[in-house]
Amino acid sequence: MNLTKIRRVLIRNRGEIRRLAKQLGVTPTTVSQVLKGRSISKRILEAAAARAAELEFGGVRQEQ
Repeated sequence: MNLTKIRRVLIRNRGEIRRLAKQLGVTPTTVSQVLKGRSISKRILEAAAARAAELEFGGVRQEQ
């Protein structure tokens, strides 16, 4: 799943970026910056991808 799709899924599900940020101990702005590609964080990206896959596929993660 690429950054654009992850970001789209998280934005479509209202409040997910905020929940993810709270869970990781960062600000929602930091999560958004990583998803826009303006910042790099493997930890945030992996958590966002896992959460997006969970939302998109109902908990069943599909590999590309």
